[in-house]
Amino acid sequence: MPGDASGAALSVVVVGRDGFATLRPILECLAEQTIARRIEVIAVVPVDDPSADPPPPSASAFRQFKTIAAGAISNRGTAAAQGTRHASGTIVAFTENHCFPSPDWAEKLIASYTDDLAGVGPAIVNANPESTLSWVSYAGGYCAFASHKPVSFIEEMPIHNTSYRRQLLANLSNELEYLLADERRLMRRLKESGGRFLFRPDATASHLNEATWRLVLGMSYFNGRRFGGRRAEGWPWSRRLMYAAAFPLLSGPLLRKALRDISPVPGRPPFMPKLLPALWLQALAHSLGEAVGYLRGPKDVFDFVDDEEFMILERLGAKPPRNERITRFIGLASPMSASASQ
Repeated sequence: MPGDASGAALSVVVVGRDGFATLRPILECLAEQTIARRIEVIAVVPVDDPSADPPPPSASAFRQFKTIAAGAISNRGTAAAQGTRHASGTIVAFTENHCFPSPDWAEKLIASYTDDLAGVGPAIVNANPESTLSWVSYAGGYCAFASHKPVSFIEEMPIHNTSYRRQLLANLSNELEYLLADERRLMRRLKESGGRFLFRPDATASHLNEATWRLVLGMSYFNGRRFGGRRAEGWPWSRRLMYAAAFPLLSGPLLRKALRDISPVPGRPPFMPKLLPALWLQALAHSLGEAVGYLRGPKDVFDFVDDEEFMILERLGAKPPRNERITRFIGLASPMSASASQ
């Protein structure tokens, strides 16, 4: 197992845009880890004076707890970069305030590391499967990392909820804000350097998926907007216009991929009458965003997306989870502050 008796085996970085008001659920969850006493937690919060917003009692469960005052936080990735620089564990893991690891998550992640691995990713489980819309969100996000899949080497790990060898991140310290603003950049960089990623399906984390139409369609649109803008860089205007005009057709491949990925996942609802139409609307929102990206060019930062990444209660919709463990954690959350963009 990485680490030694004198230090942390794992550093976990969490970001709270509203301080500890929305970090209490994940901190309580991490406190229940089987190796909590070997974990260093680094909480990146906006307060200038940590004593004005003290961490909850669960912070005492860990080997070490660090509060990093980052000033105003908008983008989760850039704040996570600040926290990463304070990590001392052999392995660094990222997680979110709305993603709840199983009690043996940390133990299994760090036990998986061998000298040739740059990262180990967990399986992502749908934390609120009672909602059809949560399955739509899951299909568009973490479905590729479902727990029924085998242990394997993978090209990409689940963003925001995965682990890396700390020394590799330290080697990229001057670029971390850029690389973690879109974590896929970090993964590509590590792969270019010969790093390999392992998928560990028995190390699970339950992700609370978006379950309101506003969030499902909004996230799909802005993800499409970002994708289309990047894809069209260097294209002539004739090609941009052609792709933008064909945006309804672009939803077809997206829908097929979502259906292919979610079909074998245990526990999903029947495709008809709700899931299939909802998946198609999600694909259409993404393709509309693509069309705007083709016409307007690249843009990486969107207030809607940056706000959504910190939501817990606002994700739930009409059907909160029935899982008692998840419900207990959610009950510790406070609504996001009024400063969130609408």
